[in-house]
Amino acid sequence: MKMARINITMNFLSCVADVNDDGVDFSQVVQIVKLVEQEPIVKIKKYVDLIVPAYSDETFTSHFRLRRSIAGQLAKTFQESENFQSLLGHGGFEAVSPEKHILAYLWFVGHNSSFRDISDRFDLSLSGAQSVVTRITNFIISIGSQFIHVPTYEEKESTKMHYLREKQVPGVLGSIDGSHIRIDKPNVDSDTYVNRKRYFSIHLQGVVN
Repeated sequence: MKMARINITMNFLSCVADVNDDGVDFSQVVQIVKLVEQEPIVKIKKYVDLIVPAYSDETFTSHFRLRRSIAGQLAKTFQESENFQSLLGHGGFEAVSPEKHILAYLWFVGHNSSFRDISDRFDLSLSGAQSVVTRITNFIISIGSQFIHVPTYEEKESTKMHYLREKQVPGVLGSIDGSHIRIDKPNVDSDTYVNRKRYFSIHLQGVVN
């Protein structure tokens, strides 16, 4: 494929060379050559429809960092939300499916990925990939209070019983961990954002039951 483009380009330039210089706009020649030599964009077609369903549950979880059932529940909740309903019929284009929204977002955050990566894997434009990530981020924020809260007395007792039964450790209410979220260099007090691995980050600390 690449050799064919080179041959086309050389033949074109050979023809141009035969034309009187006064009749050639070489700025147009450069633009045409760039178009001829441009690499075609290769995307994975039907990844969500054909490939993901063929994954075993273990492979699905390793790729998307959530169990298939939970990802499905998220997609269903998103489908019923205003974040998705507002897309239906918008601009005459078919909306990206709720499942593709969720899986593309999980891949993006689970693999420290790029918009270009999820654009190619999920057959989205670059702007579409960015819109999907932004839309699901807003959706998750909107439902966050349903899941992130100080546990009730009953929830505390249930968690303590779980840790005692499964881990033989009494009186535990949750597990705690942290992670560094990479950020661009801040304009103010940037040195205070440099972590031990020498890049700029904000430290995220989470507790789960």
